[in-house]
Amino acid sequence: MKEAYPTSIGAALTLLSGRRGALLRAGGESLMPMVEQGLIRPELVIDLRQVPDLGRIDISADATRIGAKVRWCDLERLGAAQPLLAAAAAQVGTARVRERGTVGGSLAHADPAAELLA
Repeated sequence: MKEAYPTSIGAALTLLSGRRGALLRAGGESLMPMVEQGLIRPELVIDLRQVPDLGRIDISADATRIGAKVRWCDLERLGAAQPLLAAAAAQVGTARVRERGTVGGSLAHADPAAELLA
């Protein structure tokens, strides 16, 4: 398995384009155990940790935008800015999962029993 470390969204999309065997990794909390257990065998893992725009939380009067690399613990720390979101994030998994697991990873994994989807 090869790994790539793009530094922009454009570079990540270029790496992903036309590759059926490529997967994106933000935190890797769900993806890497599946790779290690041989459940999936990606041709390429595109690591998004160096793409800065994906780690942002933007809060405005109309919306809250959460980047794919935002971890559950980051949402927990929103406190008074988004109390319902912070309280919900605090209920996801264990402290270890919240420290490593990302919102984008949870959505991409699409486990119907996952806390986010439930």
